[in-house]
Amino acid sequence: MDYQFHHIAISVSDLEKSSHWYKEMFGFEELGIFERKDLDVRFKHLKLGSLILEIFQSNNFQSLPEYRKELKDDLAVVGVKHFGIGVKDAQNAYLDLKGKGVEFTTELLTGASGMNYAFLKDPDGILIELSELR
Repeated sequence: MDYQFHHIAISVSDLEKSSHWYKEMFGFEELGIFERKDLDVRFKHLKLGSLILEIFQSNNFQSLPEYRKELKDDLAVVGVKHFGIGVKDAQNAYLDLKGKGVEFTTELLTGASGMNYAFLKDPDGILIELSELR
């Protein structure tokens, strides 16, 4: 078998606002919009490189709980923590996104692996790791 990573799914409060944000901040390309009436959701597929970000909006959405909004607290909870977006130059990407008003939860740091990274939040507070590619 030849397995490949295919997509990440997130739930958001406003499908149009979030899809616009991901396209504007990172250059995602919209592949399509869909609806699942049986689940009471609409969703979009956005593509960046070979990865698809599947964003759902439920008509009965609930905001992200406070304990999930900070990395240190969230790492203690079992489940998916964040997703990473890679860049060749983390410093320039960090400054570019800060200039666009993106909320960062960390400064640009060097991790235990020697990789430069910073954490930021999308419009719903979902954590994203900006990681420098090697």
